[in-house]
Amino acid sequence: MIKRTQIYIKKFIKLLRALSLLDFKIFYAFIRFQTLPSLEHQEILKEYTARSYIDVGANKGQFALAILNIHPNAKLISIEPLDKPFNTLKKIFKNNINVKCIQSACGKSEKKLLMNISAKDDSSSFLEISSAQIEHFPGTHMVERRDIDVMPLDKLIQLEDIERPIFLKIDVQGFELEVLQGTNLNCIDYIYVESSMKELYKGQPLFNEVNNYLISRNFKLVNNFNSSYDNKNSIIQADFLYQKNDSYKC
Repeated sequence: MIKRTQIYIKKFIKLLRALSLLDFKIFYAFIRFQTLPSLEHQEILKEYTARSYIDVGANKGQFALAILNIHPNAKLISIEPLDKPFNTLKKIFKNNINVKCIQSACGKSEKKLLMNISAKDDSSSFLEISSAQIEHFPGTHMVERRDIDVMPLDKLIQLEDIERPIFLKIDVQGFELEVLQGTNLNCIDYIYVESSMKELYKGQPLFNEVNNYLISRNFKLVNNFNSSYDNKNSIIQADFLYQKNDSYKC
C-alpha cells in the first residue's frame, strides 16, 4: 500500500511539474490526448543536442514531446508497433511536417514475432514478462499476445540520408540488443537506451551485454540516468547515454 501511494505521489508531482514547463503545443497534446512529455529526459536532451532524433519504442510520443518541448524544430522519426499507442502518436503529430511516424517493431532481422502485451502497453515485450517485472512495476502483467511485424531499423529508414548528428533512443523492454544488431551504428552519434541489471523479461540481455556490444562498436558510456531501485537499494534498470568515440561515414 505504501509503495502504491508513493507511485501516485510521484505521478502527481510529475504532472504539476510538467504543466509548468510545457510549450503551448505540448500542453495542447496533454489536454487532448492525455499524453505528457517524459520530463525526466529533458536535461539530457538539453545537454546532448542533435539534428535528427530516432525514437524506437515511441509509445504515445512521450519522449518525442520531450524533444519538441526543448527543440520545437527538431526532425524526428517515431517508431511504435502497437495499434493503440501508434494511433495516438499519429494524431498528436499529424500536423508536424518534421515528425515521421512508422508502425513497426525493430529487430535484428525481418520477421513476425509474438508480443506479450502488458496491461501498461509501454511495458509490452517480445520476451515473457517475469514475476520480477510485476513485483517492481505493479500493473505490468500480460493481458494478451499478438503477432507483430519486426524490421531492422536499416530497412525502415535510410540512415545515410538523415542529417547528423543522429540521436537514437531505444526503449524496447529487453529487446535492446536486437534493435542495435539491426542498425548501422556507424550512422549514429548518440544512443540513449534503457537497460536492466536484473532480469525483468525472461532471457533478456542485461546491461553488461548491451554495454559490451556498444563499446565494441566504438561507443563510450557517458552516464546513466533515471535509475530504478529495489528495496535493497540495488539498481534494477536505468537509462544509459552513449556517445560515438569518433565520426564514421555510413
